[in-house]
Amino acid sequence: MRNKIFLMLMVIGTLQGFGGAQDFGGAQLLKLPERGRTKGSPVDGSLRFDGAAKALVFTAKGGSDLVSAPYASIRTLTYERAAKPRYWLGIFTVHEFLFTREKKHFLTIQYGPEGSGQYALVRLDKDNFRHVLAMLESETGKKIDRVEEY
Repeated sequence: MRNKIFLMLMVIGTLQGFGGAQDFGGAQLLKLPERGRTKGSPVDGSLRFDGAAKALVFTAKGGSDLVSAPYASIRTLTYERAAKPRYWLGIFTVHEFLFTREKKHFLTIQYGPEGSGQYALVRLDKDNFRHVLAMLESETGKKIDRVEEY
């Protein structure tokens, strides 16, 4: 009897956790370079799935929200497992990616109204990228396009 009650409490606690915000740390937002510069700067932070606002939010380590994409405005999602992000190769000159063999996990999010061209490139943490992708598909209802280099 105790085991059943404990199991029910665990399930209820888990379900309540999905109703609010859920953070996934270890993410990096790869920002475009400023005008006149050739190199963009990565910003450390976390991805937050905000259940109340129904939005995906990138929060910098300082606590400021840099990107907020409502689930309904997300148009395409692309996941890449590569040494460098293919989509931004022409935009970034990131020298640390050139000599590395480790594959990293990148998520490109295109959002906003049609023709607005808003997007974010986020490097996901190797320890929680699977959870982020699964939650992203379940929360938004969108299929993630997957590109993996070997």
